[in-house]
Amino acid sequence: MRLNRWKSTPLALSLTVMMGGAFLTACSEDSQQKTAEAIEDVKQSTSEAYEEAKQTTQDAIDGTKEAVSDSVDSVKEATDTAGEEISDTAESVSETTQEAINEASEEVSETVAATSVSGQEVYSTCVGCHGANGEGGVGPKLSGQAEDALVEKLKTYRSGKEIGPMSAMMIPNAQQMSDDEIDAVASYITTL
Repeated sequence: MRLNRWKSTPLALSLTVMMGGAFLTACSEDSQQKTAEAIEDVKQSTSEAYEEAKQTTQDAIDGTKEAVSDSVDSVKEATDTAGEEISDTAESVSETTQEAINEASEEVSETVAATSVSGQEVYSTCVGCHGANGEGGVGPKLSGQAEDALVEKLKTYRSGKEIGPMSAMMIPNAQQMSDDEIDAVASYITTL
């Protein structure tokens, strides 16, 4: 009678382990679906922001070109109709125009920089597994890791190479990331 009781215990343990594995698999599929949806949302937002920045930049460039063209035409007319005094004025206008061009170029550069990739936005797709503060959860803890190590791991995943047990989830996520997104998210994680 005692012998039968000991034989059923490994069977019960095996069933418990199998049920736990099935539960984790179901959670993993749900997490993958949510992650994929979040990635699509981030891609859409990034694409829209990029297009808007591109249009703003083009508008600024077009306006600057028109202003420069108008200024150059004005300078040429003034130089043709007047003598040396007008020529001095033209040089002054040319310098002012060049300063305006430089300022406009800086504004365009600042606008483009403001619409660059946000590490926090990219990380929003990672929160489900790695936690809001990189404390870990389904995935490992990320806070406290060096930026270059994070970049290296993400690029390894992106190349399709397995690193650990969560490679099956990380590879497709990393394959959708650009170098700028990888750099931005790694930099952001170091602030957590």
